[in-house]
Amino acid sequence: MAELKPPPPPPPPPDNLEERWKEVVDTLSESPRDVDLLVKAGQLSEQLQRPLEAYTYFRKALTLDPSQAVLVSKLKTLAVTPEQKEEVTRISRRPTSFTASLNDIFKYPVKGKGLPILILGAIFLWIARALMKGGIGTSGLVIAGLAAAYMAMFYIDVCHTTVGGDDELPEWPDPLRINEFAADVAKFICATIAAFLPVIVILIFAAGSLFSPADEELPTRLVPPVRHSGQNAVDDDGEPAHPAPAPAPAPLPPPPAPSSSLSTTLILCGVGIFVFGLVGLTYLPMAKLANVVMGSPFTCFNYPFVVHSIVAAPRNYLICLAVYFGTSLIVGVAEAVVGIADVIVFTGVGLAFLELYGMTVLMRLLGLFYRMNQAKLGWMAD
Repeated sequence: MAELKPPPPPPPPPDNLEERWKEVVDTLSESPRDVDLLVKAGQLSEQLQRPLEAYTYFRKALTLDPSQAVLVSKLKTLAVTPEQKEEVTRISRRPTSFTASLNDIFKYPVKGKGLPILILGAIFLWIARALMKGGIGTSGLVIAGLAAAYMAMFYIDVCHTTVGGDDELPEWPDPLRINEFAADVAKFICATIAAFLPVIVILIFAAGSLFSPADEELPTRLVPPVRHSGQNAVDDDGEPAHPAPAPAPAPLPPPPAPSSSLSTTLILCGVGIFVFGLVGLTYLPMAKLANVVMGSPFTCFNYPFVVHSIVAAPRNYLICLAVYFGTSLIVGVAEAVVGIADVIVFTGVGLAFLELYGMTVLMRLLGLFYRMNQAKLGWMAD
């Protein structure tokens, strides 16, 4: 009788995927924008047969770092619902780098429904400015403030929708969002103040030095008093003696030559304005972006935060600066040309359209910079 062989030993237990998944998810709760952790959580969810969780983790990782193009194929495999498949199709068409995303930035304002939106906006802005010029006192200021606030809301919506992944111009904001007016205007004003605060301080100091009373009171030379021999003095012939003529007063000393300290102060102020002006121009775009994305008009005054964000993606930020100020220069020249044309209707509407177009491009640019560099910036904002 053949001897029975013992059954083979059971295979070694697999790695406890659930434990590893929980560990990664717990770590993600502390670092929710860590792309590597998101990818790892997606891989573990995929192995645990949890396609919805895996899809969510991979999608967030790709949103934070669009250069992770390999995740698109995973999303295509995991997409089940029509909404997911449509979303993956949109994601697959997005550029994978900041420079690639700039290819159609100048077409963005007039693409699709964008051109009619800008035309309506230009007409609105032109009418508002006409009413402002015709307004008297407070009414003109109120019209100007409301128009500026409404346009600020639109520009911020452009940035927000770009960050969210939209590639078409948003609709005009709902006027009922009046509670956002002051905060949105402050986001632009505070960013400018924060960027050029050293320049403002230097200008105040220079003005104080220039208009302060620099001339001190000049010393006066004392004239010796005229001495008379007496009220009833007589000469040798017995006639009353006439007092000797008083000596002419001594001329005042010439005023001192202007001190060279004022000239030196003004030169140093000029150098400071130039240097800190360049620093302010570098700081300004990131200050605006920080205010818009983080939602507070005072984020720009957190100088370590903004500077850290600039150095987090230096190459892309230099490209952003070049496009930002290049666009500003082009639009400024175009506005000057339209102004020189001196055609009343065309000048008004044309200038408004150019301003809208230029600001839309700039806010789109800032939104693209944030969208393509979220992982590097590490901002805790969604």
